[in-house]
Amino acid sequence: MIKTKIIFNIFCAIFLLLASCYKEPNLVSDQIYKIDKITSIQTLFESIARQPEIAVDLIQTAENVAGYRDISELAPIDESISKKFGYARGVCISACAEAIARQPESHAILTATAVKFLGAYNGTGITA
Repeated sequence: MIKTKIIFNIFCAIFLLLASCYKEPNLVSDQIYKIDKITSIQTLFESIARQPEIAVDLIQTAENVAGYRDISELAPIDESISKKFGYARGVCISACAEAIARQPESHAILTATAVKFLGAYNGTGITA
């Protein structure tokens, strides 16, 4: 009886040791984070429309927080996320257009920011 308990405990310990050494596959693709990064830019346009005099500071902060300085850092876009990435990009473009409508005198900085973070239409590696 005691021998059975010892063998059972040793078996459990070995099983737990082996289970702890097993590395789980990455459940979330690194590509998914590209969608999160581009989505985080959406509020930048509203912030610039509200405080255009500190646009440069807001852009630098967005670069640090979003984790990319230019859309080319996110390219190429994997086909598995292409549709969601395109949708997220479209939402951000819409936010830019709304910001331009609210603050028309900031059109140039908002457009330049959109091209920088969201890419130009039909840019290489970017979904249209």
